[in-house]
Amino acid sequence: MALLPFFQKPNLSDLLRDLAATHIDTTLTPANLPPRPLSQDSERFEFDVTHRVQIWYDRTHAVHSKFGTLTAYRAITLRGDLLWFVRQEQSGLRFHACVEDPHVAMDLAMNTWDAARQLRDNPAVLKDIMGELRRGRARLQVCLADAEATPLSQLGFRALLDSVGLFGLTRISGQTITVLMKKEPLLAHVLHVAWRRHQTEAAYALPASDVPVGFEAIC
Repeated sequence: MALLPFFQKPNLSDLLRDLAATHIDTTLTPANLPPRPLSQDSERFEFDVTHRVQIWYDRTHAVHSKFGTLTAYRAITLRGDLLWFVRQEQSGLRFHACVEDPHVAMDLAMNTWDAARQLRDNPAVLKDIMGELRRGRARLQVCLADAEATPLSQLGFRALLDSVGLFGLTRISGQTITVLMKKEPLLAHVLHVAWRRHQTEAAYALPASDVPVGFEAIC
């Protein structure tokens, strides 16, 4: 039986060829350096699994941050999605950025890690959110976009949902997130982002104080 397109994955040769092509075509590659054949550089590509995201990244296609504290490697997932794999060697932090610009990827990684540290330093915020959800006082949907600027990233969130059999879903309830946090604590950051989005949307939905309502609005 043929696999559904969602489960089909390119073979390794095609993946590495597509990944190498991004180095050949990009302006980051010095014009006087010819592309190296895949067969002549066995150490060029390296496999990595971080937050359940399986990728191959190109060690020769690397961009460094201004102060040399971060490195962004061009990478590709096993499904053929291109991304930047950001690494902070001293701390061991890793981040998957689905953006085109490596410097934007590194800025996103830094902002994400800073926000994560702030949440860890203030655990009462998360405790209050989970309490509201568990007591049924609030309901919200958590979507893939909520994970973009979190340590888990959209790719990690997607991989987690796949690992628990929730294939193809793009959003789940906040209550479900609280359960899955036992499996993946980094979901706490995704829940926090979703909660802030939910609060903002609720605030926008409220009528302005100077807008007439009821009988006044009809007149």
